[in-house]
Amino acid sequence: MYEHAMNQGHIPAATWEVNSNCNIEGVVAKAPGGINQTFGNYKWDCPLQTGGVSLGTAIPSSIRGNLVITRTGAAADPAVYIEFPNQVEIGGSLLIIGGACSVKGTTSTVGLAGDFIMAGGSLKANAPSAANGIININFKGNSRQSFSKSGGVIEKSSGTSTKGEIKFTILENA
Repeated sequence: MYEHAMNQGHIPAATWEVNSNCNIEGVVAKAPGGINQTFGNYKWDCPLQTGGVSLGTAIPSSIRGNLVITRTGAAADPAVYIEFPNQVEIGGSLLIIGGACSVKGTTSTVGLAGDFIMAGGSLKANAPSAANGIININFKGNSRQSFSKSGGVIEKSSGTSTKGEIKFTILENA
C-alpha cells in the first residue's frame, strides 16, 4: 500500500498489482503528479482539500481494481471537487462514499467492469456557457454488475445553449 499524505508531490512510478492500494490522503490545493500509470485500487480521501478547478488531474485514466472517492474537502462547498479525466477505465467498482466528482464543459467516459455504488457525495455534469458537460458510465463487465445508490446526489446543470448529461449504459455482451 502507498499512502500519499501530502499536498501535490509525486506518486512514484511502480508496477501496481490489481490488489495494491494507492491512497491519496493529504491533498489540499494541488493533486499529485505521477498518475499517468495503471493503478490497482485508487482511493481519494482528502478532507482538507480546497482546490477544484485549480487542483489539476486527480483521477488516473487506468485503474485495474476499484476507484473509491471518500472525501473532497468540506461537504457543502461546490467549489471543491475532483474532475473525471476524458477517459477512465476501471477494472473493479466505482464507489462514491462522499465528496464531489464532476465534469465541467467536457465529456468523460468511464468504462466500468464492476459495480457502481453511491452512498454519499455527488456526481455532477456541469455545462458552463461555452461547452456541454457529459459523463458516460458504461457497464462493460463480463459478470453480473449492479447499480446501487443509497445516498448522495446525481445531478446535471445546463447553460442557456449547453447541456449537462449523465448517461448510464449497459454495453452489448456486458
